[in-house]
Amino acid sequence: MKHGGLSRLAEEAVSHNARVRKRVLLRRGEVAGVTQVSLAVFPPNEGAPAHAHADMRELFVCKTGAGVAVVEGREIALAPGEFLLVDAGESHEIRNTGAEPLEVWCMGFADGKPDGGLSSLSTEPLAAPPPEGAGIPAVRKPGPTRRIVGVDFFAGSLDALVENAMKGGLVVVPAAPALATDFMRSAEYREALLSADIATTDSGFMVLLWWLRTGKWLRKHSGLAFLRALLRNADFRAARIFWIMPTEAERERTKTWLADNGIAAEDADFYTAPFYGKKGAVEDETLAARIAARRPAAVVVGLGGGTQERLGLFLRRRLDFTPGIFCIGAAIAFL
Repeated sequence: MKHGGLSRLAEEAVSHNARVRKRVLLRRGEVAGVTQVSLAVFPPNEGAPAHAHADMRELFVCKTGAGVAVVEGREIALAPGEFLLVDAGESHEIRNTGAEPLEVWCMGFADGKPDGGLSSLSTEPLAAPPPEGAGIPAVRKPGPTRRIVGVDFFAGSLDALVENAMKGGLVVVPAAPALATDFMRSAEYREALLSADIATTDSGFMVLLWWLRTGKWLRKHSGLAFLRALLRNADFRAARIFWIMPTEAERERTKTWLADNGIAAEDADFYTAPFYGKKGAVEDETLAARIAARRPAAVVVGLGGGTQERLGLFLRRRLDFTPGIFCIGAAIAFL
């Protein structure tokens, strides 16, 4: 965790004009794909001269004041609430045209390869999900959804999310770090997200960027909120649930918590996962056989992000029935 306050951050000059000052919240390397998040203050009649970045996109959001941005020769008025996304290679400058200081939030994102990353917020898929194989139930993808980097994120209410999840299928809860790294680097992780029946909006940063880019709000449903809603659901509480945990200690803690909260679970309904590795496809025939023997209504996968989605995809395609497969990560530790 990183915690701070704007008033406690030291002022420093922007690289393009020493009279324009900024306070930097995040720097390159602190969050994958993010090069900087800062608040810049332009005194009256000051500006950052025209320049371009070969490998970085920049998002500017006007906080206070009045100014103008010039992008590739096109002038755009800046007023509180106005935002501007500048692509890599585009010449741009910002000037304060008012009598008061112009405050602008500045966010930089590594551009990466031409097919983009989280910062591109594309509505087009990077790759189509593989065709349904013999015996694999069709992916449901209940609506409403919003497509971001090719993934159809569920945009309905939390109650509707739980109702649809209990109908069966793979439910993924991708967090921002995995979206920013594994989604681009791991074909198997990307395939799991694209092939999921339901993807929830766990990343508040992604939701914010989507709003800034499109002006449309997207509900955030974290893994913890989803799990809490499941545990309140009468059908979930009454059903047989299979729990996949990372360690024996987590397994015992979960069993105790469930028992203390009136949720029945037998020893055969728990499985301590081995180390699956950080790369490649995940397969666990022992686990698949255990689940097939128990025939649960749902499988809760409490492993780390990046791994649990690959395991969930294996189970979705390997099992001869369709339980809900809920990849909730470490959310249960926060109950």
